[in-house]
Amino acid sequence: MKERKLIHHGREKWVVQRTVNGRKERRFFPSRSAAQQWITIETNKTRRLGVATAQIVTDDFARMAADCAKRLEPYRKTLGDATDALIERLEAEGASKTLEELIEQFLIAKARDGKRPRYLADLRSRTGALVEHFGPARKIATIRTADIDGWLSSLEVGGTTRNNYRRAAAVFFGWCERRQFIPENPVSKVEVASVELDLPGIFTAAQMQTMLAKAEGDPQMTAWLAIGAYAGLRPSEVAALRWEDIHLADGVIDLTARKGSARARRRFVDILPILHAILEPIAQIAGPVVPAGFECGDKLADFRRDLPFEWPHNGLRHSFGTYHFQAFEDAGKTSIQMGHGGNPTMLLQRYRRPGIRRETARAFFGMEEAPETAGRKRRAAK
Repeated sequence: MKERKLIHHGREKWVVQRTVNGRKERRFFPSRSAAQQWITIETNKTRRLGVATAQIVTDDFARMAADCAKRLEPYRKTLGDATDALIERLEAEGASKTLEELIEQFLIAKARDGKRPRYLADLRSRTGALVEHFGPARKIATIRTADIDGWLSSLEVGGTTRNNYRRAAAVFFGWCERRQFIPENPVSKVEVASVELDLPGIFTAAQMQTMLAKAEGDPQMTAWLAIGAYAGLRPSEVAALRWEDIHLADGVIDLTARKGSARARRRFVDILPILHAILEPIAQIAGPVVPAGFECGDKLADFRRDLPFEWPHNGLRHSFGTYHFQAFEDAGKTSIQMGHGGNPTMLLQRYRRPGIRRETARAFFGMEEAPETAGRKRRAAK
């Protein structure tokens, strides 16, 4: 610490700057001697108590401690007694709460916060795995970092799925920590699994046609499939979309953050001819495109289960990103359409597929015949 002179509004002042608990602190004094006297006092305190203790015992802390000690005098108790009693109460509260009852309170709180049904369903599923592993009567305060690590290892899943379970558990235990049921979040010290960046699963043009044919006569399912695959909207964005946001005449879908977009800005998504042709016969003047909870409801689950092929995770949106990038050969344009803000970094990492030819990608959007179909027609003509 070193004093230095300042001139403020024509008056001479002396200032001393130091760092306390990682934060810079400045003290002002009317004279150099007063500043030096304070430096001497603080230096001696640091030598006597050590750096860590001296930084805790600041002037504000000392005043607060003195006030608390005075308030405890009528009860003939010390600050140590008060601290022990508080810790005992907090630990007792945590020890008395079971995993099952707190998870239920946690999910109710998240629903009250307005979280989306799909997110809530994911939280319920993943925290349910905690109850299944530890048992519903397990006391929340007895779960340690080693227990969480053991639970995650027992799942026998890939790195990405493990991290998804870890993330859900971290949210739950963080909620418990903020409500003082536990002293710290046991998940915070669990290492994140390393994950190899795999290319996302996508649908072929033939598979999309199979799904659209299966959904024929069901406007909601048809709109869900077509908007996801041919406009690249996130499931949460389709779930929040209204027909008045789909401007077929202008060829755009108008998205804003309040309607489910992950970005806090307006976004316009082009309506390609194939999407226009599908939506025009089923378009409504106004109202939601799909009912609330559609993305995690039984209707969509049954539809997916009955398909003759696998449904990749987020397959509709991933298909759009992959084929749009290959069809238009413009990473910036595709990233804007997908809501990445024009930054192609994620696109280049996740959606570049050298094995997909440009004509195959264009055929996905109905822009030209798929090469395999054209080849069959040529052979038949011979």
